[in-house]
Amino acid sequence: MKQKWKRPLALLLSVAMMFSMSGTPVYAADMETGASAVCPHHVHDETCGYSEGTPCTHEHTDDCYTLVSQCVHEHTAECYSDGLLPAEGEEKEADACTHVCSEESGCITKELNCPHVHDETCGYSEGSPCTFGPADCELCNPTDSGEPEAPAECTCETLCTADSVNPDCPVCSAEGADLTACAGTVEEGDAAPQTVTAWEWIGADNLNEGTLPLTGAGEANPVDFDTVVTMLPTGITATVAGSEEPAELALTWSCEGFPETASGGEYTFTAELPEGYALGKEAAALTVPVVLGGAQTLAAPSGNGTQENPYQIYSAADLLWFAQAVNDGQTDACAILCDNIDLSGIENWTPIGTSSKPYAGTFNGTSYSISNMTIKNAGSNSGLFGYVTGTVKNFTVTGSITITGDETVARVGGAVGSLGTASAGGTVSGVTSGVDITVSAGNDHIGGVVGSMPENSSPTAENCIYTGKITVTAAAGSVAGIVGYIRTGTIQNCANQGSISVDVGGTGSVGGILGYCNNGGIYIRNCYNTGAISADGTDNVGAIVGQNKGTQATVSNCYYLTGSANQGQGQLTTDAAGTVVKTADEFASGEVTYLLNGSTSEDLTWYQNLGDDGD
Repeated sequence: MKQKWKRPLALLLSVAMMFSMSGTPVYAADMETGASAVCPHHVHDETCGYSEGTPCTHEHTDDCYTLVSQCVHEHTAECYSDGLLPAEGEEKEADACTHVCSEESGCITKELNCPHVHDETCGYSEGSPCTFGPADCELCNPTDSGEPEAPAECTCETLCTADSVNPDCPVCSAEGADLTACAGTVEEGDAAPQTVTAWEWIGADNLNEGTLPLTGAGEANPVDFDTVVTMLPTGITATVAGSEEPAELALTWSCEGFPETASGGEYTFTAELPEGYALGKEAAALTVPVVLGGAQTLAAPSGNGTQENPYQIYSAADLLWFAQAVNDGQTDACAILCDNIDLSGIENWTPIGTSSKPYAGTFNGTSYSISNMTIKNAGSNSGLFGYVTGTVKNFTVTGSITITGDETVARVGGAVGSLGTASAGGTVSGVTSGVDITVSAGNDHIGGVVGSMPENSSPTAENCIYTGKITVTAAAGSVAGIVGYIRTGTIQNCANQGSISVDVGGTGSVGGILGYCNNGGIYIRNCYNTGAISADGTDNVGAIVGQNKGTQATVSNCYYLTGSANQGQGQLTTDAAGTVVKTADEFASGEVTYLLNGSTSEDLTWYQNLGDDGD
C-alpha cells in the first residue's frame, strides 16, 4: 500500500518546487548546466517528467566585465635611491619607484559582472526535474524472495594459516573465522611458512635509537636507494615458533615512494624475510625510519648553552647541531670550540643565524680553527655566521664562498654576513678569515671577514685579519678585505693581507679595510693593508677605505704598503690625514707595528717577530 503513494507524492513535490521557482529571474553569470540521476538504473522517459532545458546563448561582451585594480608590484632595490632594500622591520620610502599599474603588470584585472537576464532572445529554458526516485527502483530495493541465502564458500587455492590469510575469501577473512574449514591446499613439496615470533637486528651499527640518520645528504650530495641499503641492518637473529635454536636470516629491503635520488626528508624502509618465513602477529615490524639531511638526529654536544656552561664543540657534527639549534630559535645559545673542526664532509654549509633569528649569544673559538667551509651559490646574509647581534670571537676560518646566478646578493662575509640590527649591535673580535670569495653575479656589501654592518647600532669589528682572495667578475658594489659596508660603528686593529681583484669597472667602492661608508659616527683606526687591490675602472679604490663619502667617517693611524693601491681613501686624489703609505722595509723593520700600537711599547695590541715578513 505504501508503494502506491510514492510516485504521486514525488510528482506533487515536483509541482510545488516549480511554482516556488516561478517569477525569479535567472542571470547568465549564475547559470549551471547538467543533471545527475537520482537512481543509477533509471533511464529518463515521458513518465518521469524530466526535460533537459535549453542553454542560454548570450555571449559576454566588455560590458559584462568590471575592471578591478589591486597593485601586486613588490619593490626591488631599484625602487630605492640608495639601491638597498630596507632591513627587516625598517620603514623606508620607495622614492625611486617607477612602477605604473596596468593590465600588463597584473595590477588591473577583469571581473565578470554580467547584467544579462534570461529572456526569449537568448533561448534559455530551465527544464523539469525527474520524479523517479530510488524507492521506485526494484534494483535499488530488491524484494525478499523468501528463499534463504546460500552459505558463503571458501575460494582459497592455498591453505590459510594464522599468519597468512586470504583477504579475498569470504569465509577465511571473516572475523573469528575457523581456518580449519579452509579449502586451500599445500602443494606437494612445500611446507607452511615458519613463524618468526621475535627478532634482533644484525649489523645495526649505523642506527640511532632505531633510526638511520644521514645528515650529510643534501641538494649537493643526494643519495640513492642502494646507498641507503648499504647502511641498513643486513639481517636478524630470529626466534622461530617450534624451534629452540635461533635462526640468522638475511633481509631484502624496499621503500615505497623513494625517488631515484633523495636529498632530504624522512622515508620508511621495510625488510622482507626470506622465503619460507613469515612474521608473527605479535612480532615488531621490520621497518627502519631513514632521515636525510638536517641536524635533528644528531646528539647534542656537552653543555647547556649558557654563559656559565656553553655548548662544547669538538666536531663538525657538534657544529652542525649548534647551527641547527640556533636557526630553530635557540638564538642566545653560547658555545666554545674545543678542537679544530674540518667541514670538508659538508657539501654546502648553512650559515648560523638568519635575518629573522639573528645569533645573539657568544661563540668563543678559543684560538681553534674551522677549515674547509664551503658555501655554493650563496644567498644574502651568508658566511660561517649569517646574521649576528651577539659576539663571535677568537678563531680562524678557511674555505670558499661562491656567488652566482641572476639575483643581486648582499651582506656576505667569510666569518659573518651581517653584523647588527636596528636595535642591537654585535662584535666580531680576534677572527682570522682565509675564506676565498668568488663573485660572478650582482653584489653589494662583500667582506673577507664581515659583509656588512648595515644599521645604526654601532657594532664593532676588531683585531681581525683577512688572508684570503676576493675575485669579482661582475661590477662591484662595496667590497673589502675586512668589512664591505658600514653605516655606524667601529673597525679597529684590523689588517688586510689578502688580495682583491675586480675585473669589471663601475661605480663601486673597493677597499683593503672598508669598502663604503656614508655617515658620521664611524671610526676606522689602527689598521693596515698589505694586500694587492686590483680594480681598474672602478670609481673608488683605496688601500684603507674604498669610499668615505663626504669624508664623514674618522680614519686615524692607518697604514698601507706602497703599490697596494694609489691612495688610502678612494674618494680622494691624495692621502688624507690618518692614512699613510709605507714601504716594505718600513713594514719589515717593525716601524709600522710600533705606530699601530700608538708609538708605545706598553699595553700592546700588535706584535711582530722581527726578521719575519708580516705579523
